[in-house]
Amino acid sequence: MAQEMCKIHQDKEVVDVCVHCGKSLCPSCAAVLSGKTYCLECIKHVDANIAANPKAIAWENRSEVGFLKGLLGTWKEVFFHPKKFFSEMPVKTSIASPILFALVWGSLAIIITAFVNMLVVLSGTALPNLPAGTALPPKMVMVGSYVVLMIISPLLVLAGVFLISCIYHLVVLLFRGKEGFRATLRVLCYTNALAIFNIIPIAGPIFVTLYSIILFVIGFKRAHKMNTGKAVIVALLPMIILFIIGFAAAFYLASQAPAAAPVAGPSVGAGVPAALPVTSVK
Repeated sequence: MAQEMCKIHQDKEVVDVCVHCGKSLCPSCAAVLSGKTYCLECIKHVDANIAANPKAIAWENRSEVGFLKGLLGTWKEVFFHPKKFFSEMPVKTSIASPILFALVWGSLAIIITAFVNMLVVLSGTALPNLPAGTALPPKMVMVGSYVVLMIISPLLVLAGVFLISCIYHLVVLLFRGKEGFRATLRVLCYTNALAIFNIIPIAGPIFVTLYSIILFVIGFKRAHKMNTGKAVIVALLPMIILFIIGFAAAFYLASQAPAAAPVAGPSVGAGVPAALPVTSVK
């Protein structure tokens, strides 16, 4: 793979990117402040106190600002100001705070969704997104399953965050990301701020997927000092691969489904879905 050359000093190779604007830098274009690399323009506008502060993220300074203020303040920064947030995010500090942040928002989304579905089941109303006539387990079994889901939600979020971080970090390594696994995990954990939108049926997961891609691009570009093109590929490639695997699995399972039993007569089978055996009609 050919080494990228500096656009200003064309005889020098690119060795880093600006953590603020993402511009590719050669040694002559780079300036380092508190362990972070900036271009000569951006460093003029950087607050040295913020750059030197390893707890610039409110959530990671919650012992001083308060739990709720740190939680909501960091959510707001991730959602509304992702470029600033990921530029200032430390990449080599503890992963405990980012993981707890992901657990709070991810578990909250699961608990709210499960609780609402449990209330729907108890009220006798049909669950959304299910075809009419779908056979369901007994009511108390469904309620119990939602209670269990709420209890184990932190474990599910924790396992999901680590699994997805591992997948993304493999792609980061393929494209020569500058930092280690911690940087990838921190990007994934703080992007999980979007999980709360999953409580909105249909539109919520679609929005979360699309905006997550944007946050991944911004986060990987700054945390791993990549150019925009590489960050876009890193953000999209795992999603594309997982989509293809999921589609192939669904197609395979559908192809293995047993054929419907033949209908004995038009009057008996009338109005019965083909997938159901005729003997179920009374």
